[in-house]
Amino acid sequence: MRITPFIKHLLSQKPNLTDELVHPRFQSASREAFRYASLASGGTICLVTGPTGSGKTTLLRATADFVKTKVFEGIDDDQLPVIGMTAGTSQDGKIRMKYVLSELLSDLGHPSIDPTKIERTGGYKPVLRRDETSMLSMVRHGLQVNRTRLIFIDEGQFLTEHRDPNLRGTILESMKSLVTSSTDLILCGGYQLLVELESIKAHLASRVIPIVVDRYRESEADIAAWRKIVSDLSKSPKLRLQDPEILVRNADQMLEESQGVIGVMERRLLHMALLGPKITQRSIDATRPSRKKFETLRSEILMGEAHLSDVYAAAKGQPKRNERMAEEETPRSEATQKKRKAKVGKPKAFQRVAKRASPKVNA
Repeated sequence: MRITPFIKHLLSQKPNLTDELVHPRFQSASREAFRYASLASGGTICLVTGPTGSGKTTLLRATADFVKTKVFEGIDDDQLPVIGMTAGTSQDGKIRMKYVLSELLSDLGHPSIDPTKIERTGGYKPVLRRDETSMLSMVRHGLQVNRTRLIFIDEGQFLTEHRDPNLRGTILESMKSLVTSSTDLILCGGYQLLVELESIKAHLASRVIPIVVDRYRESEADIAAWRKIVSDLSKSPKLRLQDPEILVRNADQMLEESQGVIGVMERRLLHMALLGPKITQRSIDATRPSRKKFETLRSEILMGEAHLSDVYAAAKGQPKRNERMAEEETPRSEATQKKRKAKVGKPKAFQRVAKRASPKVNA
């Protein structure tokens, strides 16, 4: 199989501190992603989501390596079974569908965009119609000709970036046109992407299969796994420690301050390495997150987990969170109204008050 520029770039990315950081949360999500990539036969959208820094792009890279070596091994070089792009925003703070289509055409190697093909043809550049309908038609034709099975889109949360809140879901609705009977879409993005997908039309949301790269919590199993991760990171040659056990001793505190997100802790460790020749207790204390930063990440995680529970509830045919709250409040309000009516009783019929006699006045 041919490797596109995007897939080649994705496969070249490595974790910051180790060649390969394997941990239970990542392994669980990897098994789901590999199973999806093996069984996908067209018509669905796989959403890889989780907190910021949880390892979503790393999972996308692992999935790309898996399909390259396991799923599409031995496929002829005239096929492009996997293509992709990284979403981004323009200077005016919004993304357009034309940008998405242009990036996909480039990764497909369309002669009007691919610089290598333009050079090969002696500078000849076919005219490319820039209206969205024509570009979409060319992308769909390219997917069919190259027998593309999977489309990867990284940083998918930028697909919802738009100043007008009424237009935030328009590109996501347009993405369904890329999903054909023989092509599936793996969309990688933060929890805000899940929120937008849940709020738009049901015909698109019903196609979405979520895979979550979850965080670590405060259960005994999670704490033990977190300590093992910190111990493995302590052996990284990029981290010079004053004491080999200094990170392990602070593991539980870093679990709380990082809110169980591996990427947040990794960035903090890199920050520690920049503060001096060796990581000390002082550098650990100096890199603690501010209250504002901590609360921002926490609110994002709690909001995303709440919407994720709604997605799972809908898949099981159960009421969503706000519907459950409404059901719980309704009986109470009815009972309260009955009590008030019992106290007040039936309203009395109108009765005219008899005219009072004038008081007697002594002469």
